Amino acid sequence: MLAPGAVPGALAQSAQDQQACQFDAQSFCQEAIPDHGKVFRCLQRNRAKISPACRAAISKGKAPRRNRPGTSY
Repeated sequence: MLAPGAVPGALAQSAQDQQACQFDAQSFCQEAIPDHGKVFRCLQRNRAKISPACRAAISKGKAPRRNRPGTSY
């Protein structure tokens, strides 16, 4: 299970957007966690598979900056 905040902040413009992508990030992009940029790109690559709500959320966002060393979700 992902911790709260596991979906990139730049991707998730609101708590609702973050929730919309949490399951999809865990289902399709587990290997990309905790790198926000990788999760975002993974969700974009899997756009056809992710939920409509997550598709809407990623269309609002832009690629987040990479995590700095020592940062986590």
